[in-house]
Amino acid sequence: IYSVFVTSDSKSKGQLKWEAQFGDLNWDNLFSKMIRTTQEVKLRWFQFRVLHRILTTNTFLFKLKYTQNDLCTFCQAESETISHIFWHCKFTQLFWNDFSLWIEKCSHIHNMNLSIELILFGVKDNIVTDTVFDFMLLFAKFFLYKCKLQKNKPLFKRFTREFHDRYKIERDIAFSNGNADKFYKSWMLYHVLFSSDEQQ
Repeated sequence: IYSVFVTSDSKSKGQLKWEAQFGDLNWDNLFSKMIRTTQEVKLRWFQFRVLHRILTTNTFLFKLKYTQNDLCTFCQAESETISHIFWHCKFTQLFWNDFSLWIEKCSHIHNMNLSIELILFGVKDNIVTDTVFDFMLLFAKFFLYKCKLQKNKPLFKRFTREFHDRYKIERDIAFSNGNADKFYKSWMLYHVLFSSDEQQ
């Protein structure tokens, strides 16, 4: 029975809806990237819900009559869908603009061209990313969702503070496991973003 399930080509309703919007998607690749990006169950479960289009938004809560309207928590101007909260909202766009400027401090990144596909799925045709960038993108998206749940505007300074703290945690875990060299090799290209932490 298990082998039938794991070899099945059937897709969930959410996956079919994503494909109606973006065309055919390589789901094996998308789920594999989710697993490779982080070992943290909370972040994997978050991305799993995005991929299956089951992440709770105000549009869904309004259908359940749990909220008075389906408007975006941030802008209060348009319906809050997954695509809206992570890309189309004007406050989200400001956040991603700041993210692009921040990440371009790294010498290997030029003209960062974020897109809705890259944000939602972690992949985009003709764009090659590394595991650190993938993790940063996932963490940023999770930050946006936390802001939505807490009914806070997504302030980029708050994100960088949280991510710097997360960087230190990842670094300390690597040190305690004897993987300091591997950690620094992976994060070396992004060191400029955290150099102030290293000096403390």
